[in-house]
Amino acid sequence: MVKKYNATDIFQPASFPEYTYVTRQVSERETYEAKLRRALQTKGMLSFVTGASKSGKTVLCHKVIEKDNLIEVSGSHMNNIEDFWIQIAEALLLPLEVEVTSGENREFAIHAELGARAGIPFIADGNVKGGTRFKDANISSTKEKQQRSIKQIIEYMITANKVLVIDDYHYIEKTVQLSIARILKNEIFYGLKVVIISLPHRSDDAIRLNPDLNGRVRFITIEQWSKDELLQIPQKGFALLGLKMKPELIDLLVEESIASPQLMQQICLNIAFVFDHDDRELQEVADKQFICNIFKDITEDLQYDTIIEKIIVGPSHGREKRKQYIVKDGSKHDIYYVVLQALAKDPPSIAINMDQIEVRISSILAVNEIQPRRVDISNTLDQIQKILDNSGYKFEYIEWREQKLNVLDSLFLFYLRWNN
Repeated sequence: MVKKYNATDIFQPASFPEYTYVTRQVSERETYEAKLRRALQTKGMLSFVTGASKSGKTVLCHKVIEKDNLIEVSGSHMNNIEDFWIQIAEALLLPLEVEVTSGENREFAIHAELGARAGIPFIADGNVKGGTRFKDANISSTKEKQQRSIKQIIEYMITANKVLVIDDYHYIEKTVQLSIARILKNEIFYGLKVVIISLPHRSDDAIRLNPDLNGRVRFITIEQWSKDELLQIPQKGFALLGLKMKPELIDLLVEESIASPQLMQQICLNIAFVFDHDDRELQEVADKQFICNIFKDITEDLQYDTIIEKIIVGPSHGREKRKQYIVKDGSKHDIYYVVLQALAKDPPSIAINMDQIEVRISSILAVNEIQPRRVDISNTLDQIQKILDNSGYKFEYIEWREQKLNVLDSLFLFYLRWNN
């Protein structure tokens, strides 16, 4: 008899996938989990995990690090060095009332009622009211009394075997990254365990090029998921739910998940939802159109329409003079629309070179329509990159660099393909 689970028990696109976690190999002899575990066991080493967006970096950390030992902070909510310490204190369950003071030396104060329930040695003797003044560790004029509380927090994390995980490190402003790097260089020497998570193309300066950290960093690069690895998610999950699916349809799921385990989890969850309340022990998914409708349904929850409209409109200058190209359905569009359509063409790919872009554009245009020149395509992609850059870090969806178009967000490409 098939054990009964709910769809949300099995597929977890936004949380840790307990039942559908996939252990991946770095090499024939080592898994990613073993490599990260070994790095954390090596005193004085900083663990640096990089990989594409939604490739499983954070999930890997949650697999390896015990929940009670994990102290997780986010670079996307970190505007200065004060935010770094405040997030750590909050993760340690310290209720904080923050008062920031300005001055020549950029110091700030944290006033708090510290409860014994947090279990931290220097505040565990009862409720203590008081103020603690923090400063950037790089400022030499900091008084010893002002440094002591930060030191005690770090010593507690070391003693309690806590692991500090800094997610989305690439979102942190460069000068703040450098301040954090200096702090970490000193503290990992004494046994603080730290994992930094970042995108590979955004992570070089503060870590890779920091001479203070030379020889102290263990780099773990999460490679693109293979089809066989992605295949394990629906195979494991559907078996537990009593669902069968034709092999060619599972292959379609793998292709449309665009190398993203998170997107695969979302696709499988939406499929499983349809059968969640059916009492029959075995169901079979055999209809390709059903799967395609699931893909379209998923795009309704994705918010990319505004930025796509912004790209299609393009820069204001020269808008009225743009050449219009006739596509195969007979409609006319300018080059910005044509380039996005080329990105959305089969097969879905997270990296497309100029030759491939030209082939895709040719397949979009009507017969006998003159293809845009390579220089015009390149200039258009330059402008698209500027539009995204000027829109802020939240719009890091694609990157045009060295005549190659890289997809940084698989959900963005999925939306282009299925929102129609």
